[in-house]
Amino acid sequence: MRDSRPEDEGEILELQSLVNLTPHPVIRLPSTDELKALKDQLGAEKLAEILRLREEKILAEKQDPYRHGYEPFHWKAADDFLQQYQEVCVLGGNRAGKTEWAAKRVVAAMVNIPNARVWCLHTTSQSSIQMQQNVIWKYLPPEFKGLKKGRVTNIQYTQKNGFSDGTFIFPNGSQCHFMNYAQERRVIEGGECDIIWCDELVPLDWVETLRYRVVTRRGKLIVTFTPVQGYSNVVKEYVSGCKYLETRPATILDLKQQHVPGVPLGHMPYRAKSRGKDAGVVWFHSEFNPYNPFDELRKTLDGKTAYERKIRAYGWADGLAGAQFPRFGDANILKPADVPKEGTNFMVIDPAGARNWFMLWLRAVGTGENTKWYIYREWPDKTYGE
Repeated sequence: MRDSRPEDEGEILELQSLVNLTPHPVIRLPSTDELKALKDQLGAEKLAEILRLREEKILAEKQDPYRHGYEPFHWKAADDFLQQYQEVCVLGGNRAGKTEWAAKRVVAAMVNIPNARVWCLHTTSQSSIQMQQNVIWKYLPPEFKGLKKGRVTNIQYTQKNGFSDGTFIFPNGSQCHFMNYAQERRVIEGGECDIIWCDELVPLDWVETLRYRVVTRRGKLIVTFTPVQGYSNVVKEYVSGCKYLETRPATILDLKQQHVPGVPLGHMPYRAKSRGKDAGVVWFHSEFNPYNPFDELRKTLDGKTAYERKIRAYGWADGLAGAQFPRFGDANILKPADVPKEGTNFMVIDPAGARNWFMLWLRAVGTGENTKWYIYREWPDKTYGE
């Protein structure tokens, strides 16, 4: 390799100033040495063209993120579940990109489905404006943002007040309504939707009601949040007894410990199938998002408990109470034919005066530490509910 000469340095500096290279978290900025090598290999003119294309791509992402925005790999996992299941729960760490993913998918549904009906829900009207409506506006196709109000089209937005009257309508008749959990729950009674997006701390009774709003149109229900309140009823609804399909290394946790029952050492859940419902769960780890300064989050979490690090970086909340069977899952559920025919049968009764007695029948197979217990009957049984 030949030594660089002062005139080479001058040419590189001239080339850099020519395109005013912009830093980007994904489209890496070439170093001076790399620029020199590319110039020698391709020539200054070809290199300048490549760098101009890089700048144009970065500019296109800013001007039209709907068409040109970068999508991290974990978005595809959520997309696959959105195709496969009626409900998708995205539990994410801080700044993991869950709101960005959901907002862009909501806009895509409205663009691609004529006369689509969409509901977007948040904690309060102000949090909806500040944390949900602004992201929806970001992903609107640029040509829609300047459209004048017409007989159908109505897209009026301000940074201060969000969308006018809490709604907007595309030229194809697709309409989005913004609601919040501070409203009375009757606002979500009735109505048919193609897609419903609940962001942050949605109450479980709202989720149970909203499920019926997507049935008629074979729509989708999306729930996204960071479980800052711990193992809430909504977390339990989707995660309890789920089947883990994929896990990922947890770089800010002890790689030699098991952090979640049923998950390999040093890993945290990434994808799972909810038990007993048409739903999938995806965990957006904060380190997956290249636009998030994960090193800063790591510093903030330094010295914090593993419980908090799991929530803030991986979207996982441990069930600290009521987890008598934390390892219970599909492996514990057998078909009646798979229960051994031979063994010692027991009947256990929990008597009560003001409520039904609970009765359970089980079969013990084996002796000592090798004994396995098979529950083959209980009362009240599932015909009375969960």
